Amino acid sequence: MANDQEESQTTWLDHLTRLQKQSSYAMFGVGGALLVTALFVIVEFKWEGAVEALASAGFGLVLLVGGYWHLAREPEQLTDRDATRILVLVVGGLLGFFITVIGFARSKRWWKYFTGGVETWQGEGSWRIWLCIFLIVGGLAVLFFSLMLARTEERSNPILRRLLYGYNAVLTGLLLLGALVLVNIMASIWLPPFADWTASGIYTLSSRSKSVLENLEQPVKVYVLLSHGDAAGEVKNLLDNCQEVSKKLTVEKLSFHRDGDRIRELIPRYQLLGEEGLLVVYGTAPDETHQFIKLSTDLFEQDPTSRRDRPRFVFKGEDALISAIDYLKSGKAKIPVYFTQGHGELDIDDSSTGKLDKGAGLLKDRLQKSNYEVKGLTFSATATTPDTTGKTVLTNRVPDDAAVVIVAGPRQPLSADALSALREYMSPKDPKKKNGKLVVFLDVVVQNDAMVQTGLEGFLAQFNVEVGNNRILTVANRQIIRMADGTLKEMVQLPQRIRISANPQQVNVNPVAKAFEDLVLQLYDCRTVRPMAAASASRGNYQVDSLFLTRENDIWVEDNLSDPVSLANDYYHNRLSELKSKLSREPLPVAVAVTESGPPDAMDPTRRSGASPPKPRMIVFGDATVACNEYMKGARTDVYSLIASSLAWLRERPENIGIEAKKREYYIMDPNANISRMIWLPFGLMMFSVVGLGLGVWVVRRR
Repeated sequence: MANDQEESQTTWLDHLTRLQKQSSYAMFGVGGALLVTALFVIVEFKWEGAVEALASAGFGLVLLVGGYWHLAREPEQLTDRDATRILVLVVGGLLGFFITVIGFARSKRWWKYFTGGVETWQGEGSWRIWLCIFLIVGGLAVLFFSLMLARTEERSNPILRRLLYGYNAVLTGLLLLGALVLVNIMASIWLPPFADWTASGIYTLSSRSKSVLENLEQPVKVYVLLSHGDAAGEVKNLLDNCQEVSKKLTVEKLSFHRDGDRIRELIPRYQLLGEEGLLVVYGTAPDETHQFIKLSTDLFEQDPTSRRDRPRFVFKGEDALISAIDYLKSGKAKIPVYFTQGHGELDIDDSSTGKLDKGAGLLKDRLQKSNYEVKGLTFSATATTPDTTGKTVLTNRVPDDAAVVIVAGPRQPLSADALSALREYMSPKDPKKKNGKLVVFLDVVVQNDAMVQTGLEGFLAQFNVEVGNNRILTVANRQIIRMADGTLKEMVQLPQRIRISANPQQVNVNPVAKAFEDLVLQLYDCRTVRPMAAASASRGNYQVDSLFLTRENDIWVEDNLSDPVSLANDYYHNRLSELKSKLSREPLPVAVAVTESGPPDAMDPTRRSGASPPKPRMIVFGDATVACNEYMKGARTDVYSLIASSLAWLRERPENIGIEAKKREYYIMDPNANISRMIWLPFGLMMFSVVGLGLGVWVVRRR
């Protein structure tokens, strides 16, 4: 077999050797043509064809240099046959190398076709996949067969031996790269839900984002109008993740430098102002709607806790993109949400932080950024006063456009006008009016060691919701404290602080419980909220389910509303046996969901008439802390996500239920950083290591 291979090489190598001048001139012609082709590609395709142009120019220069060497070399240096063998070896090897590089470059550019799955592999763009495979395999094959030319002369010719070993290194590296590309393709197809192994999952889309994308009814086109840089990389990663979830979302990347004509087409159509950002288009012409997401204000924001000389930024592109899609999906309609005011509720115009149960301004701001129209609602006995400020409505009834009404932590009894308006809103006498939707955040409000009755207790009882005149305490929060006499003593600290999680029995029933089944929240000064033990049909066809429960073991319901810290420590140190009898053996309910079904079936009273499922009507929390500014500040998304998901559940928009998108830190390099050192120092160390290792092997072998 080896003799046959050597004879075959001898035949065509000898023939090529005899045609020395002709082969050199042919190389000159092909090399010149390739240089012209490279120039044409750069002019026509600019950066899109940069790799192909560089490969074409590089191989063209190789052919020109090779042709000149083959024609003008000194005959004494090598035999004609060896010179031809080396020429073919070098030219063929570099040809295979350039072809393989083009294949890998195209694979990276067309990566979405590789990771699109079977549907994409069989679609119109499948030719791109086969072209890349052909280029990579073909280039490696040319490299391999060029390598075979040196096999027969490996032992006798030192020049060919060195070329052979160098070829082996290059070929092995390219084969390894090909294997890694294949592994990445398989991972991209099979592991999208598990591909982000960061502790906080910052590179994975949030559950709400996935839900919105999975429920797209119309196609979404995103035009990326960004320059090259880190921002473009963040956006690319986001859009790639979105396309993995929904095939209805497509992306077109445009550059102000390369695609000026295309951008000029879009400017009058979508009223663009020449800014960088994302243009989101929902639907198809002529019924499409659009929104522009600005790079400077919508995709990034400065972290307020960072230093002036070293500002930090957070990337909020996912939240901005999903909010824009949801806004366009709803027809650019803001959802009216009213917060009751005037009874000590959290003030929606107060954004101060530092204290619990203080203000709801940050919640208001977040809701407005999520396409809600937030207004205050103050009740009076007079007729409705028109809202001219856009902030607060003075009225004797809930406005007809209210999607949801929120009562957040009243600390005073609600007026008769307010309770009457809420009853009419929730159960309108006019059959033409829609039933209301309500979110209630209660609080432990103590005066003279007794719970302040706000009037909501009796109001909620009409919906089979029982609100306890109590607070939930725990002795789980204990610390070693140095007393005034210098002794150390274990003391209960913050007994009002408890942890809650979703009711496991509701995970497969209520989508809010399902979305937050792995979330643990902290509440402060919470009272029990539970379904009534004896729900009465006279109160309506309301089904009440415990939505969230406590998690601690050392927890109990306390009717004594005096100082909770002194009370907990008295139990723990002086009345431990009494405390043990008080501890609850079951998790305590702190939030309920109220649904309404149809009236009982006349034929079967155990069933409800009507084929439609129960309608969401109300969510009641035993604590208002979750809505206050202190819990809304910073980049926290869990508490806000719970409130936003509660609103989405009441509005019967399940696609908007889930954890909101995370805002993660975006690092900007220090302008004083030495870029050259960062590049050349690792490169120098790497080269030093390679050369040192090579010298070590050479010394050992010389011995």
